[in-house]
Amino acid sequence: MRRPDLFRSAVHHEPLLIPLLFETPGGSVAFADRRENFGPVVGAMQEGRTEASIYRFIEAVFELQSGSAETEAAAPMWRDNARTIALEFGSAEPPLPMTCAALSDAKMPTLVVQGAMTFPAFSIMSEKLVHCLPKATMDGVDHDGPYRRQDDLAKMISGFLAVVGTK
Repeated sequence: MRRPDLFRSAVHHEPLLIPLLFETPGGSVAFADRRENFGPVVGAMQEGRTEASIYRFIEAVFELQSGSAETEAAAPMWRDNARTIALEFGSAEPPLPMTCAALSDAKMPTLVVQGAMTFPAFSIMSEKLVHCLPKATMDGVDHDGPYRRQDDLAKMISGFLAVVGTK
C-alpha cells in the first residue's frame, strides 16, 4: 500500500480485511465466531508461552484438534516463527487501511484466492473484495489451503502470472 511501484502483481489468500468484514451484514457475527476460537492463543500469550501460542493459533485458524499442531509437518516452521504471533494480536504498528477503494488504487493485477470450505469471516472478506479485485477458489480446503495444497495454489498463481505477465 505504501509502495505499489515495487510490485508487478499481488496474490492474496483469504485477506484479513476486518473493516470490510464489519461493512457486511453478518460480518460482526462471523468475526465474533472466529475470535471466540482464539481464547487458547491469548491465554498462552498472557502466560508467556510463545511457542504454545503459535500452535494454538494454527489450530484455531486451520480447525485442527487441540494439541495437534505440534505433530504437523510444518510444526518446526511455525515454532521458528512463534515470535511473530504478537503481531497478529495488535502489538505492532497499525497497518494502513485495507479497503476496497484503497486496494483499487493499486494499479497492479491482483488475484484473491479462498478455500471453498473456509470460515464465514474469511469468506465474507474475500467476497467483499471481489467487487474490486479478481478472485479464485481452492476446492476442498479452508484457510489451510496454502499449507495443505501448495501445488494447487502454485498452479493458480502461475496461471495468473501467465495471464498478466511478469515483465
